[in-house]
Amino acid sequence: MPTNPETSTTAFLSQAFTSDLNIPDFCDMAAFDQMMKDWSNATGLATVAVGRDGSYISGYYNFTRFCQGLTRKSPEGLRRCIECDKKGRGVYLCHAGLVDFAAPITLEDGTALGNIVGGQVLPVKPDEAQFRATARELGIPEDEYIQELRKVAIRTKAQIDSSFALLTNAVNLFVRTSYAAKMNTPFLAERSRLISSLSQLYFAVYFLDLESDRYVALDAPNYLQDFLSSISKKASIGLQSVAERFSSLEERPAFKAFNDLSTLNQRFKATPP
Repeated sequence: MPTNPETSTTAFLSQAFTSDLNIPDFCDMAAFDQMMKDWSNATGLATVAVGRDGSYISGYYNFTRFCQGLTRKSPEGLRRCIECDKKGRGVYLCHAGLVDFAAPITLEDGTALGNIVGGQVLPVKPDEAQFRATARELGIPEDEYIQELRKVAIRTKAQIDSSFALLTNAVNLFVRTSYAAKMNTPFLAERSRLISSLSQLYFAVYFLDLESDRYVALDAPNYLQDFLSSISKKASIGLQSVAERFSSLEERPAFKAFNDLSTLNQRFKATPP
């Protein structure tokens, strides 16, 4: 797997991305990177996240010198790596005999935003004679190649598959929830403002005397008491004025009907006990 933009071959994937969205636009990238790092430390597998334009959007963790410092430094090795990078999907065996993986980062609607790539582990104890043959093909010193090979972690297929699924699910869940939160922020802020305003308005307790058309404030905010006292001492007029002052044009008819004291007795009688 590549460790710098100069050797990155993931840029070809950007052709498949039609969205203008970029993960850093709406994700907490410090938390994103920490998740990638923690996963890599816990599993011993290499990983890095790639954005929709092919650039790295996280640190790269646990990448081996066997791959980065030797295989990809060989012209023939790099050529073969590029072919693997282009064709690799899911969990797969690379040309050098290591297990790699690649998975898309998407939104709920399938919009592609990037990829998670990594791996660089052995599925079984390696046949060193076979790797010596590969080193000769790539023009890499055999002993140095084997020395670095012995440092590569060995994981079972079940461990690799489970680690891959865990990272893929965690990253996609993080990205999707971050996107939803970002998109909902203006709506939630407005809703919070409206609820706060309404709660301030409706959190008022008045005693109404329908016969005398009078009211007494038992528990009400000062601004509402000040407003009513400036209008009229009559409850019927005051409540209609509240509807005029504190409701939108769309909601005003219903609010005024609710505050109509002339129909209150009738409405009480029509309400089931």
